Amino acid sequence: MTAIDASKTVLVLFCKRPDRGFGKQRLANDLGEEYAFKLASALLDCALEDAATWHGQLVIAPSSTADLVWARELTDTLVLQSQSVEVVAQTVGGLGERLLDIDTRLREQGAQKIIYMGSDAPALQPKHLNLAIQELCNHDVVLADALDGGVTLMASGCHWPDIVGLPWSTTRLGDELAAKCTAAGLSVRRIDGGSDVDTAEDVRKLTSLLRRDQRPARRALIKIVGKAIHVTQATSP
Repeated sequence: MTAIDASKTVLVLFCKRPDRGFGKQRLANDLGEEYAFKLASALLDCALEDAATWHGQLVIAPSSTADLVWARELTDTLVLQSQSVEVVAQTVGGLGERLLDIDTRLREQGAQKIIYMGSDAPALQPKHLNLAIQELCNHDVVLADALDGGVTLMASGCHWPDIVGLPWSTTRLGDELAAKCTAAGLSVRRIDGGSDVDTAEDVRKLTSLLRRDQRPARRALIKIVGKAIHVTQATSP
């Protein structure tokens, strides 16, 4: 993050504590709970690898208050370049409700430009975050489009409109989120956001997407991906 000044932008990482039988259920159905758990853990490591390079304010937002201690322990193990790190638990409700709650709290504390990322988009690189910061200088909202129609990054320099009822975790999210913001009078810039990981097919694509990526967490993820692909080939009819 050297080319663009991130000091006035907050990066929020939405994450779940990896656990067998919790989260990534489509992966669990295809690969089994054990491999889904290992993949979720490796994906989170990739997101933390991104967070560790952030030079602005960093917020880790675990999925519940029960995971606050776990999230604080995550920050203790990272060599962070952030100006400050805060752990803020998500509230109950759908993803739109949880995001609006965190957004409101941060803006009440004085945050203006905020970027949200999840923990399942290992193809993200510093260039995506840099571009989001840059585009926020000229647009109210920046959305990084995922290949499946979702988004891998959401950035805004103002309050979000009512996004509670949007089709989160579907192929329609990117278009409907952009339309909701435009209807509210906000200027929207959409950028390439790579790919996220929700299905076994997404896992298989990681081998080509990350083949030249030498970041340590990505190399560790590729090793697990190879084992997962072997499992799906062995169990396919």
